[in-house]
Amino acid sequence: MPLVSIKEILQNTLYKFKIDGSARDVYDAWDKKMGKFAKHAQVVSVVNDLMVVNVDNSVYLQELTLRKKEILEKLNKGLKGKTIKDIRFKQGSI
Repeated sequence: MPLVSIKEILQNTLYKFKIDGSARDVYDAWDKKMGKFAKHAQVVSVVNDLMVVNVDNSVYLQELTLRKKEILEKLNKGLKGKTIKDIRFKQGSI
């Protein structure tokens, strides 16, 4: 079995999960901008201008839902070129 570089594995994985550079920016922005919420919520997909986020408990789910507009503004300020227009929060494992 031939050796495969980490770079090639990563590129193939990103291609498989359809994560392009702009989607990766969204994941990075979420981790940087969300503070305490990043520990309780995780981006699970970014498709076009929709982001889906799993939240680990109902208390944080409610709070994030109420702050949705504020979160969208905060995230979009940190993104280059890509704009998120909607976020769907759902309870799930992170």
